[in-house]
Amino acid sequence: MKNLIPTVVALIFTTGLFGQINIEDSTVQVIGYWDMNETWSASRIHESGWVIYSIETKKVVAEGTTQINERIIEIL
Repeated sequence: MKNLIPTVVALIFTTGLFGQINIEDSTVQVIGYWDMNETWSASRIHESGWVIYSIETKKVVAEGTTQINERIIEIL
C-alpha cells in the first residue's frame, strides 16, 4: 500500500505530459499564464548550495500595453 500511493501520484502528474510532448520531433509546447503584474522567479542551485542561475520575469499591463521584463543573473 505504501508503494501504491506514490505510483498513483506520479501517474496523475505524468498523464498531462503526453499532450505537450510531440514524440515525432521531440518538441515541447509550454504555455504560461500570468495574472496582471505578476512576477515569476526560477533558480538553478549548484550542489554546493550557491545559486548559479536566476531569472525573474514580470508582466506589466497598463493602458492597453503589455510589457514583459526579464532579469537574468548568471554566475559562471
